[in-house]
Amino acid sequence: MKLIMIARDPDLAQFVAEHGVQRIMVDLEVLGKAERQGHLDTVFSHHTWDDVDAVRRAVPEAEVMVRINPYHEESGAEVQRAVDAGADLVMVPMVADAETVQAFSDYAQGRVGLVPLVETAAGACRVQAIAATPGVKEVYFGLNDMHLQMGLSFMFELLAGGVVDAMASACQQVPNRFGFGGIGRMAGDRLPGRSVLGEHVRLGSESVILARSFHARSQNLAELKERVDFPAEVQALRAAQAELQARTPQETELDRHATAQCIHAIAAQIRQGGA
Repeated sequence: MKLIMIARDPDLAQFVAEHGVQRIMVDLEVLGKAERQGHLDTVFSHHTWDDVDAVRRAVPEAEVMVRINPYHEESGAEVQRAVDAGADLVMVPMVADAETVQAFSDYAQGRVGLVPLVETAAGACRVQAIAATPGVKEVYFGLNDMHLQMGLSFMFELLAGGVVDAMASACQQVPNRFGFGGIGRMAGDRLPGRSVLGEHVRLGSESVILARSFHARSQNLAELKERVDFPAEVQALRAAQAELQARTPQETELDRHATAQCIHAIAAQIRQGGA
């Protein structure tokens, strides 16, 4: 499973790539994001195209993925800029149908891989067609925007409620790769990273974004080294992954049930105003 980290600082990108992160994401999405998520404790990256160039130079061996804006009149130009900057992948947010993905595929012409970010109810219903669109290298399920659109209290309710299972199954039928959500450190959060990782393993996920809790919101290398023993945390994740992959079907089901119960409890607490 590939680990993804959102980063603009080239020194930070180089360090994490040397310690187990296979994909660096530069986040250029701005259109509509503040309107959708401005009321939440959401990170707005403020990355630039210059950051793409700098990160590409810093991590020649790692994948560079650029998240551009949802489909609009400048989408073709954004895909071209990503190609020119040497990106390996372009993440396309707020994808609701295969026709939109096909438009991006026409722009890309095979020069860069596409990663549709399925984060709407419509996209979830059409994910198999989205995954089957030429040029799509992987599908990513965006739980934050999707849970907001569905009126849920906690984004991982999509996991406990079976929505992620259904989307995973649809991608596997194509077949195509998929990933979802974010993951924190293996212990310490209300929903431990190990529990989320167990679901990635159960479902066959092949990528995950390291959540801000994993790297303590570090924006540069000095902050990361001060706040987190990053290599140790990645090692802990990989050790947990190996253990989870060795589970019996019965153990996997017990873990799935326990994780779902934890998610439902957190969601109930949020609804009661205890977040």
